[in-house]
Order: sequence, then C-alpha cells, then structure tokens
Amino acid sequence: MNTPTDANPPTDPPPATPTGDKAAAVPAGQPTTTPKPRARPADPGTDETIKETVEALVIAFILAFVFRAFVVEAFIIPTGSMAPTLLGKHIDTQCPSCGYRFDAGLRGGPGSGQPLGNNTEVACPMCRYPVQLLAGTRIQAGDRILVDKFIYTFSDPKRWDVIVFKNPQAFNDDGPPPTPGPRSNFIKRLVGLPGEQVYLLDGDVFIAPPGSDAFTIARKPDPETNPHWERIQRAMWQPIYHSQYVPLVTGVPGRGDGTVDQARDDDHAWDVPWFAVDGSDSAWRLGTALSPRRSYRFEGGTGRIVFGFRSTNARQARPTLGFPMYPYNRNLTGGYSNGIAGSGEPIEDIRLAVSVMPTGGAFALTLSTTARLDQPANGTETLSATVTDTGEITVTATDDDGETRQLGSTAQTASLPDGVATDIELWVVDQQVSVWVRGERVYRYDYGLSWEQVLARPEAWTLPDVSIALTANEPVELYRVELDRDVYYSTSWSDPARGGINRQRDGRVPDELPEPIALREDSADHDAELYVLGDNTADSEDGRKWRDVNGWVQRRYFGGETRTRVVPRSLLVGRAFFVYYPAPQPATHGGGGVVPDFGRMRFIH
Repeated sequence: MNTPTDANPPTDPPPATPTGDKAAAVPAGQPTTTPKPRARPADPGTDETIKETVEALVIAFILAFVFRAFVVEAFIIPTGSMAPTLLGKHIDTQCPSCGYRFDAGLRGGPGSGQPLGNNTEVACPMCRYPVQLLAGTRIQAGDRILVDKFIYTFSDPKRWDVIVFKNPQAFNDDGPPPTPGPRSNFIKRLVGLPGEQVYLLDGDVFIAPPGSDAFTIARKPDPETNPHWERIQRAMWQPIYHSQYVPLVTGVPGRGDGTVDQARDDDHAWDVPWFAVDGSDSAWRLGTALSPRRSYRFEGGTGRIVFGFRSTNARQARPTLGFPMYPYNRNLTGGYSNGIAGSGEPIEDIRLAVSVMPTGGAFALTLSTTARLDQPANGTETLSATVTDTGEITVTATDDDGETRQLGSTAQTASLPDGVATDIELWVVDQQVSVWVRGERVYRYDYGLSWEQVLARPEAWTLPDVSIALTANEPVELYRVELDRDVYYSTSWSDPARGGINRQRDGRVPDELPEPIALREDSADHDAELYVLGDNTADSEDGRKWRDVNGWVQRRYFGGETRTRVVPRSLLVGRAFFVYYPAPQPATHGGGGVVPDFGRMRFIH
C-alpha cells in the first residue's frame, strides 16, 4: 500500500488560547512562544524484534504439528477403491453427446500429473457414447481430504463411517529399525464392528451381534446406526439412467433416414429407455431417438411406462442398460477391469424418482418395482407406491397370482399443487421400503427377515421390472425421471481363500456357505477388530481380498495369530470428513491443473 506524501509538510498549528475563569492570563504585549515538539522515542532494538518474530514462528509451528498429530490431518487419495465417493488419480470427463460428467480412473499407465501417451476410449455410463480421451491429456490427482483424528478418542467408530487406517497387509511388512510395522494409509468404509460376525450375501451386509448367530441385515438408511444415514445412502446410489441426459448423437441402426452415426456401433447405440405399455402409447410423449425429451408428458387417462431392462421392443437397442458402468475402472493395459457392462450382479435395491407436475384435476402416480419382500414364500413380488394429488400414500405388494396386500399403514403428506413440480422417490434398499416427498421421508416399512428366511428365499432376478403408472383427468408432466441402484458388495466365488466371506447364490457357488468373518473384541491378548469395504466394490483392495498380515501387526495386535481380512482398531487414524481440495481444472487441453474445482468441495458421507 502506497502512503500519500505532501511536497510541503504542514507546520504545527498555533497553541489554543485558554478561556474561562481558570485561564492563565497573558501579559499584554508579551509574545507567545511555540512549544517544542516532543522527541520521538527510540526504536526498539533490532535483536528484540527478531527474537519476538522467531518465538511467534516457533509457537505457530508447534501448534500446527500438534494440530496435525492429534486433531486434523490432510491426506491425498491415490487410488479409486472408494470411487465415485472419493477419487484417486483420474480424468474428469464430460460426455460430448449427453453432457453427463463422470470420472475415468484409468487404472495403470501414467501417474498423476502425467499426460496420456495414446488416445483412450471410455464409454459414457449414462448414454454409452464412446468418449475419446486424447493423447496428452493430463491425469488429475486424487481428492485431498481432511481426516478427524480426534473423534475416535472419545467415541466408538460407527458403521458406514469412511475411515483412514494403517494397512495391515504383509506386503507392507516390517521395515528396518526403528520403524517396524505398517506405514501406508488406506481409506475404506467401515461395515463390521468389534465382536460382530459379518456375512456378505446378495450384495448386502449381514451382521450378527456379539454372542449371537442371528444374522440381520445392516441397513444404511437407519438413523440408529449412523446419524448421517440419509447422506450416506444418497452418496452410495449408482446411476442407471437419468432422463435429463439425452444424447445429441444416438446412432440407432436403421433409424429411418438411411444413415448411422459412425461414432456409435450396436453396443453403444441409444434410444429412449422408457416405453409405454398396456395400450397407452397414444397418451405418452416420451420422445424418440431422433427427437429425445428430457421430460415425459402424459396427456390424461390411464397409462404406464416401463424401463427397458429386458424389453422385447425393437426400439430398445441397449441390452446392457441395466448393468452398472464402471468408468473409473478403465484399464489402460486393455479394456475395463470388469467389462464394459460391469460385473453383471443382480439388481434389486433401487431408487426410482420423478418430479411430477399436474396441470389440474385429480391424479394418482404409482412407482413400481419387483423385489423379494417380507414373505419369502411368495418369491418375487411387485411393489407399488401410489401417491395421490391429496397427498395420500399407499404401498402394496402383489404376488404372481395377482393377490395384493398393503404394506404398513396409509401415510399422509401435503397435497400436490397444480403447476408445481413435486419430487417423489421410492427407495427399496436393505430390506426397507420408503417413500420420499419433497426430500422428506414420509413412509417407512422395514421387513427384516430372519437368517433362515434369507437363506431359504429364491435368488434375486437379474433385472427388476420397473414402471411408472398414472391415472389423471388432465395432462401431467414428469421431470427428472431417475433410476439408481444401490452399491452391490460383490465377492469372488471362484477362490474361497481370496473371496473370504460368501458370494451371491446364483448357481455358481458351493451348497455350503463359508464361515462368516468373526471380529474379536478387545482383550488382554489381542486388539479389537474391524471389517472394511470399498465403495468401488468391483475394484477395491479391502477385506474381501486380503490374504496375509504384516508380521509386526500379527505379533502386536493379534496375539501372534494369523488374522487376515480384518483391521486392528489401534491402526485407526481417524474419520474422513471433508474434501477440501478437489483436483484442479486445466486451463487448456493437455495443461496442468490451475484452478481448484471448488464446486466439488464436499463433506464425506
């Protein structure tokens, strides 16, 4: 900052003449004298100033190190085991056809900050467009996160927390003195607590409490398990298709004009995935491949649309639509780590959401899917949640014989006004059905099954039947029609030693299920034990794959026993809670990161 100066500095003003009764008299004709200015005090010694500065810096460094050691520490995510919740090295990509933004993790190949050596293709998980990542594009670094190292000093870890811990595996074995033991940090989601037994079955986590063999499902959307339950579940939904993303290039073969876009082949072709059934085609305005719509209009009457998972309709050109895409697991050494359509796990736990805007009169909106519910003998039933214009909510289940029963009591929320888009969601996840209106859960039905019922029920269908039905006197517009699936904890079925706890029962597994993971509580001989999984279940180095243990960890925390697949509680570093520095955005193609992507700063759930 520049300080203004004057060419001619001002003179001191004349002294004021005192007035009043106590004013000192000045003899007539006596000139007044101007008082001399005060002498400026001498500047403090230079040595003293330097000493104070050094002391302040030392104190600041001490406080910083204490804060880092005991309160909060910053970490960088190197790999994609928690993607897409947390990102390791990746390329932030936006589909040029539909505009969907996603992250390609690019397994193998160059490291963070290095350019791609060759052009690389990755399919958009929303519309399957083959996106070209050009040679020279720089790979971005992983998320930088803050970890609360203090929280577990006075409270126990909670299921579904995202935790950082020292890796207990043997490849990180005893180093040279004086630093034996594990040194690398891992980040995963905590699913098993000390004293519990853990099973993975049908993609879900089942828990038996200490001293019991009665397994029940571990629900993510459960307030009693974790106070952040809603944010946790929303963070773990995996998109299948959202209607707001419609491609500019569809490439549907034989689309009527005699041309086919060469950027898409049959495997990458796109068409509107929703189609009308029950003779209601004329009532729906869903758009076409050549003229897609981001919203769906229903003109009135009674009609239903079905999502094209296993459609026999000739228009449906996406046979792999129902399976999850793993763009993060792109492998530069060839193909995808789990195939272009994911690993093909069954889909049962879903989120179906719409924003409905009526134009007048009475109407009823019904969101439906198929699932195994609270009566396993019925097999797979059709679950339907109906919301009326008056805000009445009814949930029913219909078996293959057409018998319908109501689940729970009828719920009530505020009416749905005309001309206003109201968000409505149906969740079927972790043996729980819930209906959400305007972002608030207004209906909940838990159908916890016994372990015997879980084992006896038929296997899940590969793909559900998902539909939206309307009965209305006047037109209704549907915006933001979204279909998501829950994280599916897949396991290896070919190698029990690698896969550990059990696998989906789809005909490929032995009749006898393996033993569950038994987590021990703290004792004089060994440490308490935890079980962890990665959100990127298709490619996560977590408890499902650990086959050995660090020798120092084995001696110190396991009483000399070989305990694989578990984490000693003493190796906990803390809970990850905030992404403070997402990967910077390059200013130009091939350039390095310049401006941090502040829009992706977020709390971790």
